[in-house]
Amino acid sequence: MFASVRLLPTVAILAALTLACNESLGPRNAASTYVLRQVEQDPLPTTLSANEFFAVRVISDTIRMRSDGTGTISGVREAVPLQPGVSGDGPVYITSNIRFKAVGDQLEIEYECPDLALCVPPPHLIAQVLQDGLTARWGPSMSGRSPLVYEQVQAAP
Repeated sequence: MFASVRLLPTVAILAALTLACNESLGPRNAASTYVLRQVEQDPLPTTLSANEFFAVRVISDTIRMRSDGTGTISGVREAVPLQPGVSGDGPVYITSNIRFKAVGDQLEIEYECPDLALCVPPPHLIAQVLQDGLTARWGPSMSGRSPLVYEQVQAAP
């Protein structure tokens, strides 16, 4: 009896820690709105990716994730020409539908591919959910600067 009384506080602490761990933010409860704050160490606007012809600058970017594993990525980007005679584009507002799923302790995010389009295989982004946002890097078939650091924001009602 005496040993079980001393064991009770230990069991209570372990139970509390277990419950606390289960309620921490993780990939399974990532439904929220996230606003891009920086790419690598650079605040926005900044270069997201570049090739020999264009640099793609991101001016704003927002990920909205719903609890059903769907959502959108939207924002303003511009294509800045890097060679004479190449015309730029932008700034333009873009929005894309996404799907995401938890894989281990990460989220795999894929852009929906339109019918008959040739799209690179997913995942397009791989994200770590943090207490106050998420950090994403490009998937294996994608390229660009990373990490992409997003801050979680309260969505408007």
